[in-house]
Amino acid sequence: MKAEDVVKEIEMMENLISIDSFLRTSQNVTITGIRRKGKIQSWEVNGEPFDEILSVKRNASGLLRFLQNAEKDVDMTSADLSVLVFVKAEPARAYTGEIITTWLDVTGDEEVVMKGGVGTMSYPTVQYKLRDMDYQYCLETRLAFYDEIGNVLYPIRNYAKRSVANLLLCNNAFKYLGHTPIGQAMVLAEKLAQINSIKLVYMEKDKKSLVRPIVGVIDNESKKDSLFSEADAIKTFLKRLNTLWYSLESYEIHGLDIRLTINVVEYDGVKIDVIIKDDGDGEIWLIPYVELEDGTRVRITDESTKKANATEYYWCIPISTESLMTKVIDTAMNRLSQSIIVFMEKMAALETSDVVFKHRTCRAVLKDELADTYAAVFRIPEGTRNGLELLEEISDKFLEHTPEQEYVLSRFVHALYGKRVKQEETDYAEEIQ
Repeated sequence: MKAEDVVKEIEMMENLISIDSFLRTSQNVTITGIRRKGKIQSWEVNGEPFDEILSVKRNASGLLRFLQNAEKDVDMTSADLSVLVFVKAEPARAYTGEIITTWLDVTGDEEVVMKGGVGTMSYPTVQYKLRDMDYQYCLETRLAFYDEIGNVLYPIRNYAKRSVANLLLCNNAFKYLGHTPIGQAMVLAEKLAQINSIKLVYMEKDKKSLVRPIVGVIDNESKKDSLFSEADAIKTFLKRLNTLWYSLESYEIHGLDIRLTINVVEYDGVKIDVIIKDDGDGEIWLIPYVELEDGTRVRITDESTKKANATEYYWCIPISTESLMTKVIDTAMNRLSQSIIVFMEKMAALETSDVVFKHRTCRAVLKDELADTYAAVFRIPEGTRNGLELLEEISDKFLEHTPEQEYVLSRFVHALYGKRVKQEETDYAEEIQ
């Protein structure tokens, strides 16, 4: 392996090694990168998946079936559950690689210590070891139900706040959740003690895990239809896609997120990465791009997008109720379709036209903050040449293809389109020759 390849691999590990955790004394950790299709797809720490791809398939029905099967529910009595509030995570991980977290159990009788006329309440603590993926779920509200007998943790996700507040009649408690929401946990525990039973609805994407993030709670007489359903949200999205324009190529369930690859039927090489963000905010990201013959990706953008250093340019669809989501999806996809048409018309024009290339064009695209990063582009000789060939030449100057570089190439498409030589000028030049 060349020295520059080693540097690239280390840079790709940045997200992994920048996590807020440290090794214990004499603790050894083996980190393995799993490479597929020319890029690292997942990591293993001591042989255990760090950011595991849970499923990769090419069938939409398979995705929906997976999600529907992952949606589970369990009947619990109030006596079976404790209410926990997240306090902290230890800076050093367990020897097995999990994050060691500490929670307060506010369900039992607290101990009141009087000192100098001031009373201090003390609650028992619970330590729980969490995988990285489960830890992210727990940070959404920092509240959880806990089944001590089964050692099962049920983090309350953002999706579940409304149903929890409605069922337990504590809406005001959820209007603001602080860093350590002890007050809300106390209200939750008090309300929970007043009901006989509760049904917890959760997502079980990994059957081995005892951490089961809940998306809602209901009583025994209610139906799950009123709760947020990830499967229903994705089904609605896929139904709204115009099959004459879009087709599902593949999907993968990647850690917290679900990622789809959509083909744009009208144009060869045009695809859309669709990321369903499973982080409690409820968003669908649409990232369109066109692949050149050498595999280089060029992000499809509107010319009005002016941020020269944008790395995550995407259309965002908030996941909400089905009726509202349907309208938002239609609006976003119509706008996206128009952007693709305009962008691909420019790509076709570059393929059949010559452009006048000047270094000042590079400066206009890259701005001051990116000029040093892409200094190699300025070494391309000025002159007139085919637009698409020039775009590929610019791409060849990039050491690696990152989201930022995909975006930079898209800005060059808009800039070079405006520098095309008019056809009559080209014909006149040919006659002279």
